[in-house]
Amino acid sequence: MQLIVASFYEVNLYILSLVLTLSFLWGGFVFFKRSIEEHFDETQVLDVVVLSGFFSLIVGRIIYFIEHLNMFWGNLFRVIFLKTYPGISPWGVLAGIVIAIYLVLGKERKKIVDLLDHAMVGVVSGIAVLLSGWGVITKNWVLLVLAGLAFIFFIVLWKMEGEYRTFEWYRYKKNQAKSGLIAGFGLSFYAAMVLATGLLSKSLSVLDAVISLGVFVGGFVLLYIRSGRVFGDDIKIIMKNGRKK
Repeated sequence: MQLIVASFYEVNLYILSLVLTLSFLWGGFVFFKRSIEEHFDETQVLDVVVLSGFFSLIVGRIIYFIEHLNMFWGNLFRVIFLKTYPGISPWGVLAGIVIAIYLVLGKERKKIVDLLDHAMVGVVSGIAVLLSGWGVITKNWVLLVLAGLAFIFFIVLWKMEGEYRTFEWYRYKKNQAKSGLIAGFGLSFYAAMVLATGLLSKSLSVLDAVISLGVFVGGFVLLYIRSGRVFGDDIKIIMKNGRKK
């Protein structure tokens, strides 16, 4: 999801900036609403939203700088000129969100994974808005299809949290899902979107591709671990079914 104006149909930076702002505001609202419904402290949630915007921009720009040293080499001050040298790493954006959550809830580590679940629901909703605006601006039907998939996935995640996060939820039962299940889904989807949009805009760097594949697999691993499944039990079931055949 490299937001480089010049490499994608020469979209005006200011228009794309508006889309980015709307996607952040919508994602932040979804995150805020879901977190408040789960009785998180309102001040903490708002702090996460504000800090996420700040650190996502800073860390996203730094990682983009590392990925495109040839663009900035010889004049490092170019990194602060977003208008002339636009670009933010999608993985920096995600890292910024994680940093914000950790800084706000560092002393309450048990809540970090719970809040990360809510954050990924917000991120997926923001991606849907971003891809919708990007697709309309560029008149690219593939981006609009990806936006539709993002909206559907957002609805799925929203309903999953609504069904499974109850007062007697999984926390005290080892055979049910645990915090991090939604985050695992969200991370894999985020990685898939980075790969898809990067390939589509022909701006996918080698580092982004490697990270995307790693996070995609890691998201499914997290999903499996937090799903309540027990690896040893699954192996026994597989072996038992194999013997029957």
